[in-house]
Amino acid sequence: MDTEEGAKQKNLAMGKKKFNMDPKKGIEFLILNSLIKETPEEVAQFLYTEEGLNKTASGDYLGEKNDFNEAVLKAFVELHDFTDLIL
Repeated sequence: MDTEEGAKQKNLAMGKKKFNMDPKKGIEFLILNSLIKETPEEVAQFLYTEEGLNKTASGDYLGEKNDFNEAVLKAFVELHDFTDLIL
């Protein structure tokens, strides 16, 4: 069990490193290794909660002009609480 968890953590670290170099390939790696599901909500949750992600890479991923990335962007925005903020 410990080795399985260790492998998962190692793959997660590798996925984050790949994401910071090439966001699309990083997300593909995480999905292929069953670390996140291929849904806009799961990808958005990963981008919102995971530490160590390059903000520019996150922005590049969220700014891609395709249906999936736009759905991720929508889900990502919904994770934020804008209550009582002046925008």
